[in-house]
Formats: sequence, structure tokens, C-alpha cells
Amino acid sequence: MGLIDLKNADRLHSISDKVEKIEIVLRGKIRLYNSVISIELGTGTILGLNEPAGSEYEYNYEAVGEAAVYSYDYTGEESIADTVRINDKIMSLLASASFKFANRAFESYISAYDSAVDEFHKIKEDYQAYQNISADNGAEFRIFKSIEELELPRVPKGFSAWQISMIKSFIEKDEELKKNFYSLGPEFCVFSVLSMHEFLCKTTERIKRLGEYNAAFKTQTADFRREYSEFTSIVESLNKSQEAAAISEMPDFSDSIEKILSYGKIEGEEADDFKKLKNNFVSLRDKNEMNDELRELRGNITKLFYRIYKAVFLRSLGDAELPVVIKMFLIFGFVDQELAGKENTKLLYRIAQTIKSDSRGKVLTIYEWLKLIYEGKADPSKNGFEQDYATYLREQKNNGYISESRRNELLTDREGRLSFEIENFFQAANRMTFGRVTTFVPFFYSDTVIKPLEKCLVNPQRVGEAVERLREIDFSCYYREVLDSWPEIGVNKFYRHEEVLPYLILLPNVGSRVALWQEIEGSRRDTPGRMMISIFHTEDLNEAVVKLSGEFRWEMCKRIQGVRWSDVTDPSLTSEYCDYLQFYRKNKDLSPDMREKIKQQLSKARNNYKNAFVLDYMQYILSEARGAVKLNRVARNILFKYCPFPRIMREKFAANPQFSKPIEIYRIKRSPKYNSIRNMILKVEKEGISVPEKMKDELIFTKM
Repeated sequence: MGLIDLKNADRLHSISDKVEKIEIVLRGKIRLYNSVISIELGTGTILGLNEPAGSEYEYNYEAVGEAAVYSYDYTGEESIADTVRINDKIMSLLASASFKFANRAFESYISAYDSAVDEFHKIKEDYQAYQNISADNGAEFRIFKSIEELELPRVPKGFSAWQISMIKSFIEKDEELKKNFYSLGPEFCVFSVLSMHEFLCKTTERIKRLGEYNAAFKTQTADFRREYSEFTSIVESLNKSQEAAAISEMPDFSDSIEKILSYGKIEGEEADDFKKLKNNFVSLRDKNEMNDELRELRGNITKLFYRIYKAVFLRSLGDAELPVVIKMFLIFGFVDQELAGKENTKLLYRIAQTIKSDSRGKVLTIYEWLKLIYEGKADPSKNGFEQDYATYLREQKNNGYISESRRNELLTDREGRLSFEIENFFQAANRMTFGRVTTFVPFFYSDTVIKPLEKCLVNPQRVGEAVERLREIDFSCYYREVLDSWPEIGVNKFYRHEEVLPYLILLPNVGSRVALWQEIEGSRRDTPGRMMISIFHTEDLNEAVVKLSGEFRWEMCKRIQGVRWSDVTDPSLTSEYCDYLQFYRKNKDLSPDMREKIKQQLSKARNNYKNAFVLDYMQYILSEARGAVKLNRVARNILFKYCPFPRIMREKFAANPQFSKPIEIYRIKRSPKYNSIRNMILKVEKEGISVPEKMKDELIFTKM
């Protein structure tokens, strides 16, 4: 027992030393660290409070700058209690510091656990990429059983929600507790310190297990990491050489506009007009200027561009291999090098040569999308009056503009369907995603490039990764409830959930906005929604996908609820959120500060409840799912009720007081559904009948 002065980086204890002492930090800071966590502990902290007496240290203890500690013998809990009683003048400080120590250790552990989970997913993604790229290039790849057999780290257990809540509450009310609780007598301080000793020892045990997991993970993945590192180096080198070869062989783009017009058989006055309009636009000093003359110029360019686009598109359908300049025009809106700039033209050429279609057929360039419409594989999108193609033709017939026979003919007319999609969806969506509707022109020009093109390119792979990240948090986002029946096994009505991923259509511009165009196709609820984004999106892609998913959640709920979408007597996501936002001023569960924040949020959303919901949904997915508290309790509970986290995250957050109650409510509500399906399956199996796969899938869904 005695005073110990320490200089910067002096070691007080090392991992594996025997725990025989505890110390009170009198001056400076001590850093406690191992392979899993690292935290700094200040004045009043009892070092060793997180280690059982007689065990081996799980951490190194080092001074951060100059520090001083006072050492005491440590044989068990009584040693800690005696240390607190001896230091009666600072015992309230000791109690206060013990709660801060516990909170810091727990938060560091949760952060380390999250990192381990992220690392698990990353190595799995790398392994999948390794296999996919090898297969795409016809190369052999090794099977790494060690990667295929990897398991996620164990979900944090043994921490009660009330404990975490209590610790945080003690920290928040620290000053009041020093005056009115710790000062009542030494036993109150002893109780506080020993409570945190028990909690900290439990945390240390969990950290030890996570360290063991990390070490085993590192060993299991070592061979693959070496292979993947060599593999990516080879692929990168190959890509660079291919890109260099492609650029060196790059065709002359000086007469691109002539080639495009010729390909689309645009001749005479129309061709001359377009070239003249393009030259007039190029000569503008300020292409964002607003006046009547420029408005007319942009309008004339837009009208001619889409007429040319349609002509080029129709001609392209007969070509097995598109000329690269035509591909650039159809995918990026490229017209010529003078507009795009030489460096941008090189990049567009390279991207056009290497861009691949989405294997699932859900992320499509506008060219691929229009082909689906033309070929009848997807119905034309709704127009600005919320009319689908069939409804539009019916109204045209009812108003006497077309005959019944012409309506029937147009329903299946390929060119008619294409024209409707270009005039109603393509033109509007292209302008909307660009973001600045007043200065929009549909061809690609260099002034719109505000970030390197390769960094804001939205290709199917990047979108797929962003969607997967969203689905890992909001797993039920794109599931719909559908009705099935299997009379042969005695099941006449079975409600199940089916995932229907939306189409995400890439518009040919450099833009900053995204939007949901429609949540379903026609009136069928089991059809994919349609979302739009620029092929060169200048904002964060993950945030864009989350925003789109939030809009989808809202619109799909409205679709299902019909006229009762805002009626709180029929509970739903939209009705409960509308009720919450409409009556927040009277809500007793909201503090004055929270009410003020909601007021500001509604102002930001222009009093549009959908927009306000999307803002909260983005916070829920991007922040709350990572443990950062951003929402008030009322908003969080509604979101969790209708957009629950998956099971692995629910187990992780079960000890978090912000989520413990909604998680328990979700579990209670979900259990009867799971038990009902399980009993149904057991009954069918008992009768020796094959269980429908879709019924099994629904059982899996209820456990997600």
C-alpha cells in the first residue's frame, strides 16, 4: 500500500500479471487496454474494479502523461469496501467514477462487438466477390471451408436493460447524487462501487470472450486474406491494363453528334436544328442563368432530344452489338465531346465498355428499362395524373379522342407503350433526379460534373450493396402479405409474406435527388415498386437508398390501408405517425425540448407528414441501428413496431433501455404467429404429407 508516481507510458500492470492490488487514480489519467478495447480513466477511478481478485489481468494499465495512484491490497470485495470507507473525504467521487468506468467499458465493448460483426460481413462479402469475379472471368477459385464455416460473434447477453438504464441515470444525475445520496453515509457509496464492480467483472468476461473470438477469426481467415490480397492485386493490375488499352484505342468523338443523328435517321431541318441548339448552348457563358430566352432554348433542346432518343432507341433494338457512341448516348445522354469535355468523354467511354447488367434484373439503366417496357415485360409507369397506361387509354376513349378498337390496339402496341413511358416517366424522372428543374437539359455536359464521375457512378453492384445494408437492418421492408391456400392438406387460407424487391432505374444525368415513382405496378400488390436515381448520383448512395425505402414504406402502407390510411382507430404505420405528429403538443410522453424539435422537423418537412416520417426513418436506420440515440421514445416505438430490427439486432439491443420495451412487445406479438405455423407444420408432417415450401419460408420469416 502506498503512493505511486508515474511518468508518461509507465506500465502499472500488464496482461497476465496476478491481480493483487487496486489503485485510486489521484492525478492524471490511466489507459486501460487490450486487443479488444482501450479506455482512459481519470481522477477518482478505482483501478482493478473490473478484475476479480486473484485472477490474471485482462488489460494493460499505462499512464497517459504524468499521473499518480494510491495502491491498496486486494483480496476480494471487502478490500474494495474498506478502500471506500478509508477514503471518506472522496468516497462520493469514488462512487461517481465507478459508474462512469462501467458505462465507458460497456460502450467500448458494444462498439468492439459491432466491429467484429462488420468484419464478419466484410470477409463474407469479399469471399462472395472472389467467387463471382473468378466465375465471370472463367478462372478457377479455391473453396475456403474456414470462411464458409465462420460464425458471427455471440450476441451480448447477461446485461439487463434496467442495469444499463440505471448506470446512465446515475451519470446524468451525478451532481444531485453527490449532494443527496452519496453524502448520506459510507454504505451508500460502498453499495454503488460494489454494484459496479460486479457489472464490470461481467463486462470483462464478455470482452475476454470477444478477444478469443477475434483471435480465432483472424486465424480462420488468414489463408483467404492472403489469397484475396494477391487476387485483388492481379485483378487491379489487369483492370488498369485493360483500361489503358481501351483508352489508347478510344475512337474519335469529335463527330459524335453526326453519328447519333445518322444512326437515328434524323435528317434535314430537324438534324440542323438540334446541332444549332447544341452550339447555342455550348456558347453560353453561364449555363445556369435564368431568362426567357434561355428557358426557350432549354425547352427546344428538351423536345428534340427525346424525339431523337426514341428514334435511336428503336433503331438500336435491331443491333446485337451497339456502337459505343450510341451506347453512351442511350445510357448517359452523351451527345458530343465538346459538351462533355475530353476527360469526361474518356471516362464515359470506359464505363460504357465495362458496365454490367444487374444479375437480378432490378437495377436498370434507362435503356434497359425502356426495353422492358417495349418488349411487354413491364407495364408503362403512371403519368403525372396517377394514371397507368390502361387507365389513360380508357379515358382517351371515353373522351372521344380514340375509338374502342384503337384503344385495344394501343394496349399491346409496342411503340405506343414506349412513347407513353418516354413522355410521362422518362422526361419527368430525368428532370426530377437532376435536382435543378429550372436549369435542366437532358444531354450530358461538363458543367454538371461537380464530383469525379467514377466516385458518383451508380452501378448495379454499388446499388446492390446499399440495398443489402438496408435489408440487414429493416429486413421486412420489401415484404408483402399475400394469401395462399393448400386444400389438399386442409389449409384453405394462409397469410404469408413474400419479398418483392423494387426496380431502381438509373436516369442519364449527374444529379442529386432520388424519388419513389410508384410503389406497385397497376393495382397488384405483389408487383415491384419503381424508384429513380441519377446514374451519376452526387450525394451519399446509402442515404439515398434509405430515403427511397422510407418513402416506399409510407406509400405501401397507404396503398394497403386505402382510405383509412390516416385513421388511428385502424392502427398502421401511417395512421399512428399522423396521430403522433398531429397531436405532439399534447403528448405527455414528450418533453418541451422534444416538442420543439418536432416543430422544427415539421417546418423542415413543410408540414408534410410523409416527409417528416422519412426524416425520422433515415435517423432510425442510419443512427439508431448503430446505437446512437436520435429519436424520441414515441417515434422510436412506432418505427420499431412496423419496421423492426432483425433477430440478431434485437438480441443485441435487448439490454438497451431505449429498445427493451418495444423488443419485448414485438416478441410477445410474434410468438403466437410462430407457434401457430409451427404447429400447423408439425400436424402436416405427422400425417405424412409434404409441407409446402412457402409455409416453411413463412416460419423462417417469423423468426427473422
